[in-house]
Amino acid sequence: RGAAWRVRVCDCEKKVVSVFPMSSHVLNRSHLLLSRSRSTVAAAAATASRHSAWQGTQAVPADPILGLVAAFKADAAPRKVNLAQGAFRTDEGLPLVLPSVVEAERRVSSALASGAIDKEYLPIEGDATFRTLSAKLIFGDESAALAEGRCATLQTLSGTGAVSVAAAALCRMAGARTIHVPDPSWGNHGHIFRSAGLEVQNYAYLDHRTGTTLDFDGMRAALSGLPRGSVVLLHACAHNPTGIDPSGEQWQELAELFAGRGLVALFDSAYQGYASGDLDA
Repeated sequence: RGAAWRVRVCDCEKKVVSVFPMSSHVLNRSHLLLSRSRSTVAAAAATASRHSAWQGTQAVPADPILGLVAAFKADAAPRKVNLAQGAFRTDEGLPLVLPSVVEAERRVSSALASGAIDKEYLPIEGDATFRTLSAKLIFGDESAALAEGRCATLQTLSGTGAVSVAAAALCRMAGARTIHVPDPSWGNHGHIFRSAGLEVQNYAYLDHRTGTTLDFDGMRAALSGLPRGSVVLLHACAHNPTGIDPSGEQWQELAELFAGRGLVALFDSAYQGYASGDLDA
């Protein structure tokens, strides 16, 4: 007691400091202060957790379709049938990867291995070749709009990304405030459009009396009554979720109606060629 302890604390600086032993009551007081400090920190942490920016977060219900897929995989029944997403299956009910997809992935893998392509960042608007070929696929090689340079294309992340970009463009650039979608439509359409700031309204599509046919008269009457310039969502083919499409003659009548009323058509083309096997059908 009273003597100094000399301790080397840093060999790199060759410094020596003096440390004096503390009496028992000082040690006890320091322990008390340390305990209080720890209690204060714990209380502050608890308070912060009670006032977290995420405290209002609520779990959303599970997606019913994805939940059905999980239930299907877990079910051991030998004769089970998957009625979830519209996807190709083998006769045994297993996922079918189209030969065209297998070949496309083989070509990409080969091009990567040879150095013909790489994984550098794409331009904001996406791959130029992909965009050009996609426009030709949708509009046709002889399209006047393409020939006159009236088409703009963007590459997006899947169909949800494409609809999101279209919704944002309609709201921010075209000044749209409302979009009219068929009744029924893909479940995510409403969520995406509302998130972009658009009001979603329905127009007649499925004939609810039969449940299996198109209510074309109701659809035509609803669209005929819309204000000029209204934005209307249309499914290009293989309507989701009904699978019911207008006939060729009905499409022609709709084209004339849209032109005459000045309506803006937004096509969601998720299954081009899947319904008939013909890209032009």
